[in-house]
Amino acid sequence: MLKQPNKIKVETNYYLVVINPELHRQVWNSLRLTMAIAEAEYVLFYDNTIKTIHMEEVNYEEYRSYNYSLN
Repeated sequence: MLKQPNKIKVETNYYLVVINPELHRQVWNSLRLTMAIAEAEYVLFYDNTIKTIHMEEVNYEEYRSYNYSLN
């Protein structure tokens, strides 16, 4: 009988991110790559009037309530 390989349980963190894309495009690209490697899920909000990047960890239910797809 073949044994099933052990599955690794990944506990993913969920984040909301608010940025100004014109001011922080390079920083956001670096942050997005880091999050992709870490397999962290995020919802991105952008606003041309803000001057900072804000990132907040949320639970899965909050993440799902904000997450949407344009497709």
